[in-house]
Amino acid sequence: MLRSKSRRKTGPSEATQRLIWDRADYACERCGKHAPNHGGQIHHRNPRKMGGTVRPEANAANNLVLLCAGCHADVESNRAQARKDGWLLQDYQPPEVFPLTRIDGRQFLLVGEGRIWL
Repeated sequence: MLRSKSRRKTGPSEATQRLIWDRADYACERCGKHAPNHGGQIHHRNPRKMGGTVRPEANAANNLVLLCAGCHADVESNRAQARKDGWLLQDYQPPEVFPLTRIDGRQFLLVGEGRIWL
């Protein structure tokens, strides 16, 4: 009999997920659409890499954003622009010092568990 491998949990805790949804006021942090109606998904700015990671900073609130399904697909398929706008970061880039640029041009920083508009 083959035993299936158990998948280890590498994503954010339920408490962190709630914090992200609350911080975003249930709206996509990139375009502002009501996320529950548009397939809201939590996105890692510093990606977890294939297979995930258990590094705590990967699932810290300042590395996570709430995106609608359309924005998440756009960020993943237009990676150069996503890096320019702060939605994707390199491993060595700390998320708390790189602002995010929304579709409307407004910018903000994620500091700790909150957001600071620039």
